Amino acid sequence: MHTKLRFLGTFALALTLVGCSGNKEEGDSTSTESSESTPSLDGNAGGSGGDVVVAVVNGESILKKDVILVNENMTAQGLPPDSTVGGNTLEERRIRTALKLLVEQAVVLQTAKDEGLDVSDDQVLAALADLQMRAGGADNFNAMIEARGLTPEALKRDLKNNLMIRDYVAKNVEQFPEVTEADLRSYYDRNSQQFGARPEVSAQHILLQTTPDMDDLAVAELVNKGNDIIKQLKGGADFGELAKLHSADPTNKDSGGSLGWFGKGIMVPPFDQAVFSLKVGEISDLVKTNYGYHIIRVNETREAPAMEFDAVKGQLENVVRGEMVGKATQEMVSDLREKAKIEIFDDRL
Repeated sequence: MHTKLRFLGTFALALTLVGCSGNKEEGDSTSTESSESTPSLDGNAGGSGGDVVVAVVNGESILKKDVILVNENMTAQGLPPDSTVGGNTLEERRIRTALKLLVEQAVVLQTAKDEGLDVSDDQVLAALADLQMRAGGADNFNAMIEARGLTPEALKRDLKNNLMIRDYVAKNVEQFPEVTEADLRSYYDRNSQQFGARPEVSAQHILLQTTPDMDDLAVAELVNKGNDIIKQLKGGADFGELAKLHSADPTNKDSGGSLGWFGKGIMVPPFDQAVFSLKVGEISDLVKTNYGYHIIRVNETREAPAMEFDAVKGQLENVVRGEMVGKATQEMVSDLREKAKIEIFDDRL
């Protein structure tokens, strides 16, 4: 279940991080908004809404509505804001993180195009087919896209931009740097809390999945169904049998909703918080995530023993390599930012 949750969240974010606007400014970069209009965060004030330009990167505008959309996706995934951005509140830091992502990806995409990098229609169609498969089929995928207000043409454009950025990074950043024993030890020491003794739970869940096309009445009916299932469980009904009958999670429905053993931080935040607050044998209330409503039961708890370096170092190589690639990528992006002409209008955020 947790693998599925991670994928869906990443998918939702990927569709908004690149190619959202691509609008070239003509003349004064403030021309899309009057000087007397300062829209609120929801984009409704001043009559200009979310189409307000909040940044211009080498003449290409970034719109407020796209910043808001990226922020919503990051929040749904429980992703923290960038520690380097400013802001007095958590929401301000999230908004500035979303804007930073869009600015940096615009810079990379522009550079890729300037260097003549391109991807074929076949590559775009292959990426589209892969997303459809991982979303559970074309119908589910199309419903998700429609709910996000994306046209097929806009989706293909955004996928193409994502692929161009991926290829540019692969071309300019070493993807398989050498990882030494010292690198592994350094990571282990810096993240000692991950390898110390820690609580784990063995749990089951029933997922009542929400879909983008559901109206308020359909959601209310789903909630009523969930509350009825909880009533049955508290009355002595077998959790596994009801999971087989009602759960929409294909990865564990047939096993009675069993999630096996897992530690903190594996599941999405609302689920994680709920499951680790339950006592053994306790049935949760409905837990809302961006995938639907969950009913959770904890069957056992245990304290997982600390993991010694020699026991885990073989599993750390890809993690450390990914960290190295991420650092090198950020350094490359920072260098491109230094060379770009970037205007950010803080008062419009």
